[in-house]
This record gives sequence, C-alpha cells and structure tokens, in this order.
Amino acid sequence: MNNEYNFEKLSDSVKVCVSSDHTFGTDAFLLTEFSGFKGNDIICDLGTGCGIIPLAISVQKPGVPIFAVDIQPKAIEQLKNGIRESNLENITPILADLKELPPEMPFHKFSLVICNPPYKASKAGVESLSEAQRIARHEVMCNINDICLTADKLLKFGGKLCIEFGGKLFDDFHASRVLPGFAPDNKIKMLCKLKDRAEIVIVINSNDIAKNKVRADLGITYDQDVIRLIDVFRSYGLYVPSVVLAQFTDENDSAKAFEEKLRDENVKVYHHYTIKGYPNNIPLIVSDDGYGKNEYIETTRDLVIITAPGPGSGKMATCLSQLYHEHKRGNKVGYAKYETFPVWNLPLNHMVNLAYEAATADLNDVNMIDPWHLAAYGKQAVNYNRDVEIFPVLNTIFEQIMGKSPYKSPTDMGVNMAGYAICDDHVCIEASKQEIIRRYFKALANERRNGSEPAESAKIDMIMKGNGISVNDRKVYLAANKLSDERGCPAAAIELEDGTIITGKTNDLFGCSSSMILNALKYLAGIDKEVDLISKNSIIPIQDLKIKYLGRSEEHTSELQSRVDITYAVFCLKKKDMSAGFMPVTVKSIKNR
Repeated sequence: MNNEYNFEKLSDSVKVCVSSDHTFGTDAFLLTEFSGFKGNDIICDLGTGCGIIPLAISVQKPGVPIFAVDIQPKAIEQLKNGIRESNLENITPILADLKELPPEMPFHKFSLVICNPPYKASKAGVESLSEAQRIARHEVMCNINDICLTADKLLKFGGKLCIEFGGKLFDDFHASRVLPGFAPDNKIKMLCKLKDRAEIVIVINSNDIAKNKVRADLGITYDQDVIRLIDVFRSYGLYVPSVVLAQFTDENDSAKAFEEKLRDENVKVYHHYTIKGYPNNIPLIVSDDGYGKNEYIETTRDLVIITAPGPGSGKMATCLSQLYHEHKRGNKVGYAKYETFPVWNLPLNHMVNLAYEAATADLNDVNMIDPWHLAAYGKQAVNYNRDVEIFPVLNTIFEQIMGKSPYKSPTDMGVNMAGYAICDDHVCIEASKQEIIRRYFKALANERRNGSEPAESAKIDMIMKGNGISVNDRKVYLAANKLSDERGCPAAAIELEDGTIITGKTNDLFGCSSSMILNALKYLAGIDKEVDLISKNSIIPIQDLKIKYLGRSEEHTSELQSRVDITYAVFCLKKKDMSAGFMPVTVKSIKNR
C-alpha cells in the first residue's frame, strides 16, 4: 500500500481511501443527501475522485449498483482500495473521460446521475499547482455543459431539477459591489450555458398587480417588470414560456387584465390560489384541495428556473406546488435554492454578510447561525431568520410530498459556492463597509423623502456602530462636505476607478450632481476645467421650461436634461486625437460636424 494513502471510516464496515490529491469535504455529504437516492436506483457518479459519494451511498443503501467515473488513474486506484477494504461489490470503477465514456456503460439506464463539478472556469483565479486539485476545481477537463450532455446520455426518461433562483438573475449590483469581480450578470451567463436544457417560469403575486406594487430600484410596477424580465431573458436566448399568477382570484380585475396582455404575447398563464392556513395547515396544503387545486405548470425542459420581480411573489410556494404535481404524476424531481446571500460558509459577522443585512434592513431580515445545520453536522453555517423559522414546516411538506426530505437544514437547500471564490478577503471587507455606509445614506434619504420614522437607518446605524464603521470612512462623504462648507452650497463627490475624487457644486446652471458628472467627463477626457462641454445657450431654455411652465423652484438644472448633447460631446471627444490638445467647441458645432 502507498504510504501517502490513509483510510477514513464512514461506518464500521465502509472505509474511504484518501490522499493529499483526492480527499473529500462536507459538500460531498450534502450532495449525497440532496440526490435523494433510493434502493432501487441505478446510479452514476461523474468525477468520483476518491469515491466518497458511492461509498457514502453504500453505507445507507448496501448493494445499490453504482458506476463511478473519473479521468485520473490515481483517483480510481484510491476508489479500488476503498472498495477492497470495505468488501463491497456494488461499485464499478470506470477510468474514463466523462465526455468519452466506454460502450460498456449502460446508457439511458441510470435513474440517478450525481456530479460534484469544478466550480471555477479555466484560468479564472489562481489555479492549484497540484494537477489533481486543478482538475477538481477548474474547468480544465470538463464544464457544466459537458456534464449535462453526458447525463442526458446516461439517464433514462424522466427526472427534472427545479431550482428557485433567489435574488437577481441579472443587474445584481449589490453582489458586484460587495464581491469585486462578481459581474452583475454572472447568474444569467451561467444559465446561458444551459439554455438548451432550461426554461424560466416567472411568478407574480396577483395582489401586487392590484396594488401597483413598485420595484424601488427601478421605479416600475411588478407587472411591468414581468414584461421587462421576459424581454431580457429572451434577448439572451433563454426560453420563457409561462407566467404564474399566485394568489389569484376571479375578483382581481387587474390580474385578469394582465393575464390577457400576457396571452396576447403568446405567454402561457397559470393560476395558483390562496390556501387557507398556509403555510402551517400541512394536511390541507399537501392535498388535492391545497396544492392540488393549483394549475399544473406544463414544462418541457430538464431544468426549470422559478424567478420573480421581487420578494413575496410566491417563488417557494410555486416550487412546492410543482413538486406536488410532478410526484403525483410519477416524475422524479428535485429542488434547490440558488441565493447569493447571506454567504453560508462565511462567518456570521463577516462584512459581506453584514452588508446583506444592511441591504435588507427594510425587510427586517436578520442573519443567524443555522441551528438545524449545527445540530445535523456539528458545523456552523449562516442563514437568515425567515428560512430558519420556516424550515420545520418546509421539511414536513417535503416529507409529505416526496416520502423523505432531502434536507437536514435550510442551508442544505442552497447551492451557492460564492464563499469559495473569494481570493482577497480584505478587498471584500472594504467593499462591504462602503456598501453598508451607502445603504445607510440611502435609508436616511428615503426616510427624509417619505417623512417616515428612522427605523431602517437606525438598524443600519447599529450594524455600523457594532463593527467600528463610520460615515467618515467614505471618502466621497468627506470631500462633498468639505466643498459644501467652503462654498456654502450643496456639493457632490464621486470616486473614479483610479481613486481620484471628483467633486461638483451647485451653481446658476447646474445642480451639484450634474456639475460632478461633467467634471468627471473632463477629467477622464483630459479636458481643462474651464472648458464648457455644454453651452449656456443650451441650458437656459431648459431652465425656463422647468421654472416658468413646470412650476419647479430651483434656478439651476439639477438633472442633466440634455443627454443627447452630452452623448454627442463624449462621442466626439473619444474620436479626437487628444495628444494634439483639445480645441474648444460648442455642442452646436459638434452636432454640425
């Protein structure tokens, strides 16, 4: 036996052979339990490594046939050692590239395919010097699309994975602010790799349609956002066949009118209804008079993504209802949540998680240690109060629908790996501090605008004080205040990518924000501060319109109304050879050129 190998006991009789190259972590056990394997399954584990998943399954279901595939000879050798030491005959090791499986594989016979895939793109981040670890962590030998294509060849007919996507599928600017390097459209880019296998179902609460509920970040109603989401998803080539109207009633004329609009756009519409006593009346919920009354969502793809314009839309209820209907039809389905925050494997008081708590202060969300996860695994994981509080109910519903719950904790329901992708913790901490301060100022502004009590800002203030964060930590705050005190007028400041602070003050022509933007444009283009990008003659008519005809009181242009003018100016400046110097021109002369 190789001296670098060790054996770890999974039970009194089952042992796994581990080495520095091929070992295992908690995620292997989470994935094993999540798979919901049964004694009559035929299972294939792709990228088996040391064989931890087949061996763990063998502990609970001795004799279940499992094919374990890996491209690395050393991994297969370790698996064979584990099989021999455990006296098992149900596991078949396969040394092969999963993209080129040998003909002896029982194609289209498997009822369950499991894979713990590499979670980093090739050449993304720092790759391990260990070849084995590099293959395990980075997509150098396969990617998610390869895995899905192989699974399609292996699986017999039937089986779906239903995933609830929490947060935003795109335009996730909060994530990009607290996790530098996280692009706002990361999730939808991932989905695009699976677009031939995925479909999107959008859920909207019918009551939100009647109330004209508005997205605070976009300033549009939820029903308008559904139309926007459909258009955006389809622009990426994603399939969006249907919309669910949750808590639908025949008396809701607004919802019925919206339904007609959707049908005119060839979008299927399904009705889901209010269930009395939801979510605690489980006998009624999991019955033909509960979920059974909801319309079954006809799906055609293996991966079904449930999303919505905002919180409280009914995503979870829609997922559970669909699970009920699928299982009644004999279809094997699964469920997982893909929410970015809080990051479960970061400490409770990590700044990234605190920034999320500040961002959801208006919802009264509180991050906490998941007690169910701690009890099940003896390890701390971070979740938030709503998921923790509702988990016993959800777990019972899963048991009623599926016979056995695949989860031991609300954290188990998540598939988020964002915490593993942080390569510079200091950068994320500093970015999160800035986000907390930004959220604090935003809350103060909203409370002042609405004349409301300072509940949201007070909560964020407590987070700041408890973690040594001050508004003075935000450079732009200090710069804007300094200019305002010096000039006796409103001022604004912005920090550019190179760290330069650009300020702007209110004057006769512009408000402070407009002045700041123009000053930033001059800095980026290398234009002298004294040069006017927009002529005074272009601004005065706008002022006259606002003051004389629209009843505005300010004497300056607080918003940059002439966006076309600015676009022209910036475009022309980019086209010029700035090394030869800048020739002052008016906006009018730019347009004439």
